[in-house]
Amino acid sequence: MKSLKRHPASFAAIALLGALALAWSSAVAKNPSDMSINEMVSSAGKMVDGMGEKLSSSFKLLEESISGQNVAATVARNEAITAMKGLVKLSEENFVALQQAAAEGNRDSVEHEFVKIMIARGKIGELFAQVKTAGGIMVDMETPDTERQVEIDSEMLTVLVEAPPEPAPPPEPPEPPAPVSPFF
Repeated sequence: MKSLKRHPASFAAIALLGALALAWSSAVAKNPSDMSINEMVSSAGKMVDGMGEKLSSSFKLLEESISGQNVAATVARNEAITAMKGLVKLSEENFVALQQAAAEGNRDSVEHEFVKIMIARGKIGELFAQVKTAGGIMVDMETPDTERQVEIDSEMLTVLVEAPPEPAPPPEPPEPPAPVSPFF
């Protein structure tokens, strides 16, 4: 959480990419019950191919962070890629099961596998956004065309110039405790 306080632009970019991935996921996907079996098969094939492309792009970004010796980005990307590999493998298996159910004409199984692929695609989109932003977003905080203006309130100036108030006198020391035992 400490790093998000230091880089609010990075946090905003991560949130924006996540929202865009979710919006893209819901905008492209149709309701499976409104689609024919052939439409689900072709759409699922495109989704699985797209997930594979995102995984390949993630590997390229991982190689960049390794060559740049950016340990934090390498670790974050490696963790996301591990999850992505598992999801892509499951999606490929689901796609095979979808094709088999389509060949058998079992619409319920086709819809079930199609929904699993859609969910995996959404999660891959989130993980890909993490991979893309793991290296940080290049933000130049010191641009030469920045204009700075400082305004000083005259009332504030007089408060700063006045002498500080006298400190309160220290409290009187407490009386020593009464002896409890005559042996002390």
